[in-house]
Amino acid sequence: MYVIKMYDMALLSPHSAGRNMSSQIPRDKPKLDWDKLSRLVHYVCDEAPNPKLLGATKLNKILYYSDFEAYLQLGAPITGEVYVKQKHGPVPKHVMTVLDRLKESEAIAIAQASGYFAYTGEPSYAPRLFHSLRRPDIHDFLPDEIRIVDEVIRVICLEHTATSISNLSHDLIWNAAEIGEEIPYFTAFAQLLGDIDAKVFFGLNTLCADGQAECPAAGGT
Repeated sequence: MYVIKMYDMALLSPHSAGRNMSSQIPRDKPKLDWDKLSRLVHYVCDEAPNPKLLGATKLNKILYYSDFEAYLQLGAPITGEVYVKQKHGPVPKHVMTVLDRLKESEAIAIAQASGYFAYTGEPSYAPRLFHSLRRPDIHDFLPDEIRIVDEVIRVICLEHTATSISNLSHDLIWNAAEIGEEIPYFTAFAQLLGDIDAKVFFGLNTLCADGQAECPAAGGT
């Protein structure tokens, strides 16, 4: 998977390893599906092994890697959410709105963890805990989408801390963007090709979207 393959982690998903990406890189910017984003957030909160193993940072990264892995494997992201560069890695632009709506509809409860203190003895940042209050509706998710999400949840929740997954997300694409800048799905191919400068991908993505340049084949150089 993207989250595994790109960073030489111990486990490599057979669905990502050696895949032949011969199709053209999509030119159109994916459209945000608000309903599906909401259901995906709810699903992640429901499927996390323990709320203490999730938290806001891991939730953000699960959404990011799930969408980008689906884009690479299936040709389209799951939600079409917009991801922007922030200090601790890529962040879904609309996640706070979605969490508020899920809380208002009593689909989830959000609690502030207690017992977190800095070395000074003063209260420090306490992570938010997300509790699912009912089963999520995932009727319109493809089986392959759920497979991808389940694997990303497992890796991030069980094999990472919030700090380690945040550090892992500081890749060449993240480094090429400015704080607050959108990270296009198109740039995921820069990770796979390896020898393509990320800045070139950001510029080429704009040209392809405007129809001013021919997008390269995903498997080419």
